[in-house]
Amino acid sequence: VDVRCIDNDDLDGFRIEFEFEENPFFFDTVLTKAYKVPNLVDSNGQPELEKIEGCEVHWKPGKDLTQRQVKKKQKSKRGKNAGATRVVTKVEAKPSFFRFFESIPLPGDDDEALGEDAVEELRDKIDTDVELAFALRNEVVPKAILWFTGEAVDDDDDDFDDQDFDSEDA
Repeated sequence: VDVRCIDNDDLDGFRIEFEFEENPFFFDTVLTKAYKVPNLVDSNGQPELEKIEGCEVHWKPGKDLTQRQVKKKQKSKRGKNAGATRVVTKVEAKPSFFRFFESIPLPGDDDEALGEDAVEELRDKIDTDVELAFALRNEVVPKAILWFTGEAVDDDDDDFDDQDFDSEDA
């Protein structure tokens, strides 16, 4: 129905709200994600991010779009049921737009416990999330009508000057 960006009263961050109509997948009508940025811009022109807080999506039974059920066959290797096959159902995470609403912990003092690769992956996730949040806050929401009409999209044809060509020039 709507996407809103709301700055905190004390300008220490902002909140993005996605408003939905009643639907067959989740109960919520508004999903939010909040960013705590003490001054929104520091002296280097980069946001000083303090916290990223998502919301919980309250899914209707069997309608969670962020996971899928996968059935796997397992063979027993030993015991009285050796060679018997059974089907096990596991729940696996899957990519989804709704993952945007998850909270993201910021790197801290316990980074060494996570491992270098996990910290790098977390930093990449934060960078991507914050870039998207600021694009929504600064470009998409304030210019929503231009995005809707297609006027906000750069047209590659504008990069070239119109020129008349004679068949002899070609």
